[in-house]
Amino acid sequence: MSANIAVSGIQAINDQLNVISGNIANANTVGYKTRRANFAAMISGTRIGSYSQSMDTLGAQNVTGGLLDAMINGKGFFVVRDNLGQLLYTRNGGFSRGPDDRIVDSFGRPVQGLQSGALGDLKVPTGSLPPEATANIEFSANLKHDWPVPATKPFDPDKEDSYNQVATSTIYDSLGGQHVVTQYFIKQEDGTVQVHYRLDKNAPIATPTTLTFEGGKLAEPTDPVQLKLGAPAGAQPLSIKLSYAGMTSYASDYNATRNQPDGYPPGDFARVKLAENGDIIAVYNNKQERAVGTLALAHFANAAGLDPQNDSAYAATRNSGNALYTTAGGVAGDLITGSLEGSNAELTLQMVDLMTAQRNYQANAKVLSADAQMSQALMQAL
Repeated sequence: MSANIAVSGIQAINDQLNVISGNIANANTVGYKTRRANFAAMISGTRIGSYSQSMDTLGAQNVTGGLLDAMINGKGFFVVRDNLGQLLYTRNGGFSRGPDDRIVDSFGRPVQGLQSGALGDLKVPTGSLPPEATANIEFSANLKHDWPVPATKPFDPDKEDSYNQVATSTIYDSLGGQHVVTQYFIKQEDGTVQVHYRLDKNAPIATPTTLTFEGGKLAEPTDPVQLKLGAPAGAQPLSIKLSYAGMTSYASDYNATRNQPDGYPPGDFARVKLAENGDIIAVYNNKQERAVGTLALAHFANAAGLDPQNDSAYAATRNSGNALYTTAGGVAGDLITGSLEGSNAELTLQMVDLMTAQRNYQANAKVLSADAQMSQALMQAL
């Protein structure tokens, strides 16, 4: 009987050693969660009754700077799809753009996300971004209050002494062609400032704008000015709203505080990056960015019940419950981009467990040895 009990102990300790050795081997595995073998008593001996996983303990943050790397600060999991179409769950957020423009994990499995409201592979459109014509300009500046009235009249853009200040804004037409809108500020005898406009080297447009100030702040116009700048060759006519909100007229020198046109030229795909809210961002060489999908996160009623798989993944089980899908910032946790989660296996603790298992193994082996000696002595006595 004692031999059978000792054998059960040795078998259980062997199973425990497999778990400990797995923890030690994965001390450098991204997103690894340690496992523990739980002993259960039997009428005659012991066995491993269950295994548990330390899902609630975060690994260390390892900063990588990778544009698609991320770790989850919370209890959620990234979602990937294996080559059989099964959804798996992982804490390894080392992602990249695959050869077919899908976002994949470090094992080549497509990462799942939301595109057009549906869960599926995240694919990055890498085509060109068409141009967008400028429709608005936000411009504000301080126009020096004591500017003199120009001596040369009427206004002539080629005569610098016919205006007090000039400001330029770069705009784009419907074909992506680049143009320059020039504003000429001219102090009037009644204290107002008249603004003339010119597109590129064309003649100034017919109707100027009058800026009126009260107490140094802009009083008129309160609404954006509509500029009809004509149609560049082959492009749609340029009609732009120019806002002067924030304009001032104090004694200090001229100072432009905002000159912000919208619109942009065509752009080619340059790279892809991950935002902290989980958006997959396509970046173009015209400095434009577009969200093309959102990374999906999964959470479980009992994450400790997930079934470990190869390649740092887990499968849902009846014990874990079904996956509930969400995005970053919710119950699954926040994303820390440019970082990966390290293993939560602490080598010091694992070595202590290893030495304890070794002593227990030796003790059970001693029982077997003693039982054999006693059996031999009994046989000799007979």
